[in-house]
Amino acid sequence: GSTNASLLCPRGHYCGELTAQPAPCIMGQYQDVIGHTSCKTCFAGAYCPGVETFDSEAGLITDRSDGGAPPCIKGHYCPANTASPIPCSPGTYNPTTHSTNDTACLQCLLGHHCNETGLPAPSGPCSPGFYCPAGTALREPEQYICPRGYGCPEGSAEPEICREGTFSTHPGAHHCTMIVRGFYLKLAGVIDLGWSYAEMNLTNRTEVLAAIADATAQYVCLGSGYAAISVCTNPTRNIMGLCDDGYYCVAGSHTPVPQASLSSGMSYGYAYGDICPVGHRCPSGSGAPIPCSAGLYQGETAKPDCKTIPRGLYATAGDKSVILTCPLGHYCPEGEPTSPIPCPLSTFGNLSSAYALAHCHKCPPGMYCASPGIGLPSGLCGAGFICPTAS
Repeated sequence: GSTNASLLCPRGHYCGELTAQPAPCIMGQYQDVIGHTSCKTCFAGAYCPGVETFDSEAGLITDRSDGGAPPCIKGHYCPANTASPIPCSPGTYNPTTHSTNDTACLQCLLGHHCNETGLPAPSGPCSPGFYCPAGTALREPEQYICPRGYGCPEGSAEPEICREGTFSTHPGAHHCTMIVRGFYLKLAGVIDLGWSYAEMNLTNRTEVLAAIADATAQYVCLGSGYAAISVCTNPTRNIMGLCDDGYYCVAGSHTPVPQASLSSGMSYGYAYGDICPVGHRCPSGSGAPIPCSAGLYQGETAKPDCKTIPRGLYATAGDKSVILTCPLGHYCPEGEPTSPIPCPLSTFGNLSSAYALAHCHKCPPGMYCASPGIGLPSGLCGAGFICPTAS
């Protein structure tokens, strides 16, 4: 006759002869078919903790579709006959299920760390000041502290050599330090500038210049590869110094003559200075263009100084690159900050390019000069009035 399905041994269990109730499969075994008298050995890619575990959690005899062999979980692997998933080691992770062996545990991603067992994904990025090759376990691995001459921002897979114009003196730098404005640095990977730049009074350019002149000394720099350390003995001028006359160097400059319009003035997509513009002066060591003072001008680029405005000419406050002819009714002495100066009341100035008060004439008899700064008398004296000289 037919078998009553409700009396068949449930999955995850086995039922021997004269069995009063189903017996759960033990650890390392499962059964995914109903009505069996024995259990199977757990297969690779699944784990079998023993069905009694599931029955106890449910408080009843279960009938699991997986027969007591759920798939291996992420971050782990499960060879055959596994009772509990085996976690991937620190430094590795596993984003997939059903893994059968430890080859499923992947090396931690470049720039990341995997600091626990059984990770389904990396723990996070490497700390600033460190770098993390593939398979790194710790967030701050001591063996991978950023070396001098390099910078390691968060998530670094390898150290980034300090570009020209920057340096790093101590291990564990998050970023490279830019050389201060007014200076340039031509080498990459520099770890020592050869002079106590942090303690120096950088506003005293004479002292700085003297220090650079004295320091043909040894610059320590990194060669190719992290371990190849060499001592650079090039003359100082070839490595570092003050920005050239007629140029200005912002912080991080790699050349004494930066030109924003040329590739030679660019570094990593940014110009670290430029040619001194018109209307300004840039003496050696300039970190920014200096506007010409009143009474001075500069109509050319790349100049360290401004020139005195010649007599009879002036420049506007807003544009020190162009000199203009002194207007009628005014006079413009050489280098006079307040030019053009209006001729006084009761005088007139009919000479362009005037440069002295003597070029302002007294108003003639019978005429009047109503205001200062006029080029001709205002008019004839009115009827009934007397207009002596200088009226």
